[in-house]
Amino acid sequence: MECEPKRLHGERIGGLDWGVETFATLATPEGVERIENPRHLQCSLERIGAVQKRICRKEEEAKKASGKMKGFPLSNRLRKEYALLGRLHEKVTNQRRDFLHQASAWLVATFAVLGLEQLNIRGMTALGGAYKRGLNRGIFDAAAGMFHQMLRYKVQEAGGWAMKADSRKLKPSQR
Repeated sequence: MECEPKRLHGERIGGLDWGVETFATLATPEGVERIENPRHLQCSLERIGAVQKRICRKEEEAKKASGKMKGFPLSNRLRKEYALLGRLHEKVTNQRRDFLHQASAWLVATFAVLGLEQLNIRGMTALGGAYKRGLNRGIFDAAAGMFHQMLRYKVQEAGGWAMKADSRKLKPSQR
């Protein structure tokens, strides 16, 4: 049984550098191309914060009224706020996933060979405490792990070639 690739890969060759400021920087023989980071969470953070503040106030009121710190009864308004917060987070998740699918599909359709950097996301987000909070939020919002996972399976489907480069051995310019 012969199987044709479900996707078609492009004809170009390039290297991809993932980042927080610019989502992806592509080095090609023709020059450098950039994919800007849409920062979905950053765009919704103000609204999410406002809803969380309302939830906090309503929880405090419910705790005072019931006299219980845990297991206090939830009002209908508090339930609606919880549902709204869930929908806002779900919207951010859906926007991020849609962007990652579109970006990875475009890369596979454009490039036959891609060089990727091997990322240690745990190491990038570990330690640092409060002063590194914004950077960690940006790293998680850009979803590098999910992007590389999507890119790998789409390249494999298309019959293209993607190679990971270990940045500890290659010594990138940032170090």
